[in-house]
Amino acid sequence: MQVQAQVQAHAQVRPKHQPPSAPPPPPPSRAHGRTMAPQVATAITGQLLQARHKALSRASENRPQAQTHVAAVLPAKMSELGRAVSLCTPQENACEALGKVVVEKGKPPMPPPRKLEQIPITHSQVILCQHVIRSFVKRRTEEKRSVQRSRVVTEILTTERTYLALLTTLVRYYFFPLQRAAESATPVVSMKSIGDIFSNVCEVIHVNQELLKKLEDRIPNWGPTSMIGDVFLALIPYLKLYTIYCANHYTATEKVAQESSKASFGAFLKSAGTESGHPEKSLDSYLILPVQRIPRYQLLLKEVVKLTPAGHPDLKNLEEALANITKVATHINTTIKERQMLEQIVALQKQFTGYCPVPP
Repeated sequence: MQVQAQVQAHAQVRPKHQPPSAPPPPPPSRAHGRTMAPQVATAITGQLLQARHKALSRASENRPQAQTHVAAVLPAKMSELGRAVSLCTPQENACEALGKVVVEKGKPPMPPPRKLEQIPITHSQVILCQHVIRSFVKRRTEEKRSVQRSRVVTEILTTERTYLALLTTLVRYYFFPLQRAAESATPVVSMKSIGDIFSNVCEVIHVNQELLKKLEDRIPNWGPTSMIGDVFLALIPYLKLYTIYCANHYTATEKVAQESSKASFGAFLKSAGTESGHPEKSLDSYLILPVQRIPRYQLLLKEVVKLTPAGHPDLKNLEEALANITKVATHINTTIKERQMLEQIVALQKQFTGYCPVPP
C-alpha cells in the first residue's frame, strides 16, 4: 500500500508529457499584403456600409444610440481601410483599392459599366434611338406649352371677372347715385358733368358682360384643342365703344379735378368710397380701367398666339383677333394723343384771348 501511494504521489508531481507546440506563423510579407489589399478593402467597405444602414435604421427610433454606434464603429473600420489601401501597388487605382464599391447614398456595390466599344451598336439602332429621343423632347415641349397656354387663358378669364367687378362698383356707387342726385332738388353735379365724367361706361360694361359669359362657357372645360379666337373676333365690332370712352378720358379727368374743389362733391366721393368697401381707391382709378383693358387684351392674346402650335384649329382666329385688337389699340392711342393736344391748345387759347371755341 505504501508503494502504491508513493507511485501515485510521484505521478501527481511529475508533469504530464506535452507535445511540442507549433511555431508561430511568420508575419505576412508586404507582397502578400498587397495581394490581399483589394479583398480586405472590399470587406471593410461592406462592413462600413452595413454600419451605415444600421445607423440609418436606428436614427428614426433613437438618434443618440445611432450616433454612438457610428462613433464606435467608424474609426476602427476607417483605420483598417487605410492600412489596406496603403498596401496597394501604384498600378492599382482607387476604385480597385476600395473593392470597386460606390459609396453613394448607401447603395450596394454596383458592377463596373461596360465600355462603349464592347457593346455592338448598329446604324439602325442609332437612328431608332435618335427618333425616340426627339419624339420624347417634342412631346414634353408640347405638353409644357399646352400647360402655359391654359394658364394664360385662365388669366384672361380671371382678369375679366376682376375688371367687370370694378366697373360694376363704379356705376353702382358713383354713376347711379350722382344721376339720382342730379334729378333731385339737391344735385351734387349737373347731368352734363356726369356725362363728361362717365361717358359711355354703361355700354362698355354691357359689351364685357357678354364677353365674360362666353369666356365662362369655354374656359372651365379647357383642353389642348379648345378655341378662344372666335370669341374675340365677335368682340371686334364693339370695340369702337372703347374708342369713344378712351377719347373722352382726358375730359373726364379734367372734370373730376374741377368738381373736386366743391365740398359737396368731395363729401360724396368719400362716402361712395366707404360704401363700396374700397376707400383707398379714387374715382380716377376706376375711370382709367377701360383705357388699360384694350392693351391688356393685346398682350394676353399675343401670349396665347405664341403658345398655340402650328396647325391648331384656333391659330388663324387668334392671329386675326390679335391683328384687329392691335389696330384698335393703336387707334385709341392716336385718338387720346390728338384729344390731349386739342385740349391743351384750347386751354392756351382761352388763357391768352379769353375765347374758348367748342372742340369738334
